[in-house]
Amino acid sequence: MNSVGSINLSYFIVTIISLGTFFFICSFIPIEALKKEGTLLKDYDNLKKLVDDIKNGNLIDDKISLNDFKGSGAYQDADKNIQDCINLAAKIGHNLRDDELVHCFDDANYFKDKYPNVSAPQNKVPQRKSQAEQNVTQANVTQKVPEPETELKQSVPQTNASLNAPETNASLNAPETNASLNAPETNASLNAPETNASQEVSKGKIALNVTVAKDPITPGESQVVTAVASDPVTGKTLDHVFIKLTIKDPIGIILKNYTATEGSVTRSFKIGYNAVGKFTILATASQAGIESKRSLPFHVQ
Repeated sequence: MNSVGSINLSYFIVTIISLGTFFFICSFIPIEALKKEGTLLKDYDNLKKLVDDIKNGNLIDDKISLNDFKGSGAYQDADKNIQDCINLAAKIGHNLRDDELVHCFDDANYFKDKYPNVSAPQNKVPQRKSQAEQNVTQANVTQKVPEPETELKQSVPQTNASLNAPETNASLNAPETNASLNAPETNASLNAPETNASQEVSKGKIALNVTVAKDPITPGESQVVTAVASDPVTGKTLDHVFIKLTIKDPIGIILKNYTATEGSVTRSFKIGYNAVGKFTILATASQAGIESKRSLPFHVQ
């Protein structure tokens, strides 16, 4: 009996040691965010594509290593202001989150404005654009530069000939020129109703409409918010309008900030699994000194 008990105790100890070793080794294996199709985070060559996948809920990662992300094409493809914003976000939180990448893409000054006393670390990663410029075949370009000048020199006599051609004088004295200067169409275009309409719009207000895809919505689902800025006179969607969307949780904490410069904006974000209550969307549209604001609540239950 003592022999059987010793064997069972030995198996138990070996099992515990094996499991401990397994979890110890796994703790040192880096875990990278995976897209649904299996794409690694570092495989993204375009930051916009990465941000779109995060907004659509196709990629979620709350612990992104800045050093690993710097080696990706998405980071190197971004401009210096966005890179500084990402570096500052990583410095503040020690790791990057997927929503912080979205913040920096939508507003490069997001964390700089939020933490004015914290400076971003200097970026020492070589830029992909610089490498592309170094690979340009400058020799071929310079070799082809004289060719247009040669063609111009060869065509100079023809230009002089055309200047001396009698047809030129005839065209200069053509009565059609005077007719076109006095054409009634010019006065009509100055008094066109479209001009008056645009003047009325500039003095009016921006019609701003905000909608959500689901209300109420279940925790863990993706919510879609749409904001449309339109002309209150014609009802047409405006161009070159600055739109800002802010999403707050039930206690007033800002969860998302989106900005855009087109008249119709749609953004998607994922609701937390533990989030319950009334969320609020604050929207602002501004153009040429005119500003319009709207708020819309939706419920998570």
